[in-house]
Amino acid sequence: MHLNPPRELGWWQRKKSNYFLHYNRLSVEFAKLIDVDPWTLTVETELFSEFDMANDSSREALAQRVQQMIDRLRAEYARRRISDEPVVFVKNNAGTYGLAVMRAASGEDILNLNYKTRKKMKAAKGGRDVEEVIIQEGIPSIVQADGITAEPTLYLFGCQLAGGFLRSHSEKGPTESLNSPGAVYKRLCVSDLKISVEGHPMENVYGWSARLGVLAIGHEAKALGSIYRGYSRQGDLSCTLG
Repeated sequence: MHLNPPRELGWWQRKKSNYFLHYNRLSVEFAKLIDVDPWTLTVETELFSEFDMANDSSREALAQRVQQMIDRLRAEYARRRISDEPVVFVKNNAGTYGLAVMRAASGEDILNLNYKTRKKMKAAKGGRDVEEVIIQEGIPSIVQADGITAEPTLYLFGCQLAGGFLRSHSEKGPTESLNSPGAVYKRLCVSDLKISVEGHPMENVYGWSARLGVLAIGHEAKALGSIYRGYSRQGDLSCTLG
């Protein structure tokens, strides 16, 4: 099989806010089909435009939005009897490599950023300015590898799981970003996820989350007018919810 991903799907053009808009919509649809609470699959995400770390008014507005999301999450945690304290991540709306990402547990965290963090949030890959960010709820990493916080990443061909990797970090906790210097990557086979937790294989949990992510990218690609050259749809590789 020859794979030729369209260049339009590079992060030079994509936006995380657009991706999660599609992902959350599809997750709600899927949750209704399998009769589970949509909250277990969705990720609360907000776009914050006109971001300028050097501008006091911009930081104050961001701090207010961060606190509002924290308050909503805390109320939701209380309703669900979750004892953890909520956190959010502020991320560059474009770009990868874990650049221009910071964690916040309150609006005050945004107002009291140190010089190092402010500098980190000013530029992304290639030195591009960070002009807009997303505010996103932090979801604790419950996976551990040899007692170290870890998270699985899965690769797919179409919607067929093809393994992936496990990212772990000995200096990071379950509510911190593991995509940072010091991370260790280990091979992950699909068979490694065949672990039953109260009768629910992790392969289903992570596998269907990954499939929803791929389908969201498909909707994103359609909105961008991307063309999959040399690609022909095959029944067993198509990704549908029905």
